[in-house]
Amino acid sequence: MQVHCHSSCNLIFPSSLVIVYFLINRGVAVEIANDIAVGEEVTIPSVNGELRGSLFVAEQEQSQAVIMVMGSGATSYRKSWVKNATGFWKPLTEMLHESGFTVLLLEKRGVNGSVGHWEHQSFEDRTQDVKDAIEYLKTLENVDEKSNRYNRI
Repeated sequence: MQVHCHSSCNLIFPSSLVIVYFLINRGVAVEIANDIAVGEEVTIPSVNGELRGSLFVAEQEQSQAVIMVMGSGATSYRKSWVKNATGFWKPLTEMLHESGFTVLLLEKRGVNGSVGHWEHQSFEDRTQDVKDAIEYLKTLENVDEKSNRYNRI
C-alpha cells in the first residue's frame, strides 16, 4: 500500500500494518494515568457527551475560576502528579489554587472517560467543551458570578 504524505514523499507499507495502525490509534479511547487521583473527580454535562475533569475548589466563599485545557495528543494532566514528574500542570494548578482560584482541569475527548475522541474534534468542538465547562462552573456556589468574564492565561 502506498501512502502519500503532506510533503512530496511516498511511503510504502504492508496493508496489514496500516490496518493495525488505524485500529489501534484512530478514535480509540485511552486511559492515561487514570489511577492517579487529582483533586475532586467531576463529570461535566456537554452537548457532545460527558467530559471528565478534576476540580480544585478555592477555600474562599467567592472565587474566580480557571479552566485548564489539554493540548493535542495522547496525554493527560494526570502525568504531572506522578512522583518526580517534570510536567507543568501540577505546579500551575497548585499556584492558582493557592492564590484563591477554583481550578478545573479538563480531560480531552477520548481520555479517561471523556466521551468521543480528540482526533475527531474541530476547534469549534473544543470551544464547545470549554463553553460547557463554563456552564458547569456557574453551578458551583463559590464561583463568583460577578467575575463571569472570559480571560486567557
